Amino acid sequence: MPAKANPAYYRFAAIKAWVDGENDCRTGFMYEPYVGIQDTDPPGGKGTLVTNQTLANRFSALANKNQKISMLHCSGDAEADIGLNAYESLSKTQTSNTIKRIEHFGMFQLTPAQLKRGVALKKNNFHLSSQPIWLLELVSADYENMGTARAKTGYQFKTMIRAGLEPAASTDMTGIYLGNIDPFKAIYATVTRQSDMGIFEHQEAIRVRDAIRIWAIWPAKAVGEDKVTGSIEVGKYADMAVLSDNIFTIPKHSLKDVKASMTVVGGRVVYKSN
Repeated sequence: MPAKANPAYYRFAAIKAWVDGENDCRTGFMYEPYVGIQDTDPPGGKGTLVTNQTLANRFSALANKNQKISMLHCSGDAEADIGLNAYESLSKTQTSNTIKRIEHFGMFQLTPAQLKRGVALKKNNFHLSSQPIWLLELVSADYENMGTARAKTGYQFKTMIRAGLEPAASTDMTGIYLGNIDPFKAIYATVTRQSDMGIFEHQEAIRVRDAIRIWAIWPAKAVGEDKVTGSIEVGKYADMAVLSDNIFTIPKHSLKDVKASMTVVGGRVVYKSN
C-alpha cells in the first residue's frame, strides 16, 4: 500500500478462503448428491471440497492471530457446518474477538440447526454475507440442482433477522453479472419475494426498513466499520445517497425502478443524475 494511501479508503481488513464451490455450478459441497447426473459433476455428485476442516480451522486461527477478518466461502450445506465448526473452535482459543464471517451463509439452504449455531456465535462476532439479488437469478437453478426440499430452505431473510442474525448484503460482483450492482432490485426481491420462477416462499418477505439495514448498517458491521459508516449519524462519515423516490411509500413493485439521484461520499458529492 502506498505510504500516503488514505486508510478510510484502503486497508488490509480481511482474508478469504474458498471452502467449496458454487451451488449453481453444482460444486457447492453437499451432504447429499445434487439431483441427476451431469458430465461436469465432481466424483460422487456432492460438489467440491476445497478446504477441509483442518485447513479451515488453521485459516481462521491465522486470520485471528493477525487481527484480520476471516471470511470462509461456504455455499453447500456440508460446507456451512465446516465454517461453523471452525469458528466455534476458534472462539475457544482466540487471542481477540475478531470478526468471523461466512460468505453466502444460508443463501442456498439453511437448516434449523445451522441457524441456531449461527445465532450462538453472534457473541463471538459472527457475521454473514448474503446476496439478495440471487432471488432474481438462481432460485430456478436451485430447484433444478437440489430438488424442492433443499431449495425451499434458501434465502430465509426474515427467519435469520428474527433469530437475531444480521445478514449483510453484497453484490458478490467479480466483473460479470452487471445487474447485480443495483441494490434496489435486490431490495425489491427481498420485500416482494419475486424470483426468477415467480413468488418464492412469500412468508420470508421482509419490511423495506429491514432491507435497508441489510444494505447499510449490517454490511458496515460485517467489516467492522459501523462506528464510522452504515448510517447517517453525528460522528460518522457523510456517506449517503439521495433517491429518486420515497422507498417507504411507493408500491412495493416499484422498488426495482428506484435510482440514486445523488451520491455523497465523505461529504463530497461524487455523482449527480441528469
